[in-house]
Amino acid sequence: MNLKYGDILYDLSNIINLTFTGEQDFYETILLKIGKVFNCNFLGLFFINGDEFQQKCFVSKTKKPDYNKENADSLFSKSIIDKDIISIFKEKNSTYFVVKLFIKNSLFAFLLLNTKEDILSDEKNALLAYSSIFSYMIKDFELGGVFKMQLGALQNAIQEKNDALKTIEKQNQKLIEADEFKNNFIASMSHDLRTPLNSIIGFSEALNSEIFGGLNEKQKEYIKDIQTSSLYLLNMMNEVLDFSKIEASALKLNATEFSPEIIINEIITILSPLSDKKNIKIKFENKCESNIYADLQKFQQILYNLLTNSIKYTNNNGLIKIKTEENSRTFILKVEDNGVGIEKKYLDKIFDKFFYLENHQTTNEKSTGLGLAITKEFVKMHGGEIFVKSKPGKGTVFEVRLDVIIK
Repeated sequence: MNLKYGDILYDLSNIINLTFTGEQDFYETILLKIGKVFNCNFLGLFFINGDEFQQKCFVSKTKKPDYNKENADSLFSKSIIDKDIISIFKEKNSTYFVVKLFIKNSLFAFLLLNTKEDILSDEKNALLAYSSIFSYMIKDFELGGVFKMQLGALQNAIQEKNDALKTIEKQNQKLIEADEFKNNFIASMSHDLRTPLNSIIGFSEALNSEIFGGLNEKQKEYIKDIQTSSLYLLNMMNEVLDFSKIEASALKLNATEFSPEIIINEIITILSPLSDKKNIKIKFENKCESNIYADLQKFQQILYNLLTNSIKYTNNNGLIKIKTEENSRTFILKVEDNGVGIEKKYLDKIFDKFFYLENHQTTNEKSTGLGLAITKEFVKMHGGEIFVKSKPGKGTVFEVRLDVIIK
């Protein structure tokens, strides 16, 4: 071989500026170029894959070259030990040249050449130049393929995201419309149902007071059943309506000054049919003489929910204590009962919406599973906190703290 440096540089510049249709075209074109320059019988490119040598591309002048994988693996293993970049091995009538390919001093592949004549010292330098250019062309080509794949994946992801956003926007609009319809329906239904319910409760109270004439024991029993059932049903309707408003962010605080003692006594009186039916005694211990500045209706609902909850889970002939205290500007409300209590594993769940404690403990009482969830939301709206302590068979204590004391 008689290589001239000018020819080598010209050939290398041509190789660098080549364009390729694909991976196979890229590797075959480069190997054929090198094979032609150095008059090779065959050439192969082998990547290092862990402990193995993976053939990437192979070109040959003959259909059946004098080559096999075991032979190549043996040559590569010997080349790794050799400190030189180009290792030369002679077998029979052939000479094998193994060229190490590096990227930033990291060995990643081997170039295997087979010739029938030796390569001179100057030609080895030329081969080093070709292998160096080839190494960086491989790096750029492989990275280009990765970038194209990533770009395609990114474009597909963007398109999928845009399509998903359009679908989500349509679904959100439908949900908004459905939610608005639901809220309107609940508000209308609640009004239509609560009006006759209030009439039933009012008339049953009037009958129970015997202002229209005396009642026998059986009639009194039925009147109390009407009252308690109506109160439970009215409470369930209020809970559904309140929670619907909470989810729609339609509830706002309407704070005013009032005496908590008066409101608590009113709620005890309202719920007396429920407590009387189970012969539960309600004891009110008031240690708060100050007025508070809070939302009157929501304060009523907080106590109403806590007290109905205690009545529900307190056995017949039980005791419920309502206690109030004041500490600087903090108003403290406690509702204690000696009922069935709550297991420790459920204490973190009782304020979740639709959590039915009756599913876990023996009771015939029914509930929407919204009362305590609503109570917690109303307490939070006041910037307060609610706590619960309980032991199975020992009862439960709910404590509400609100910074609403007027000094």
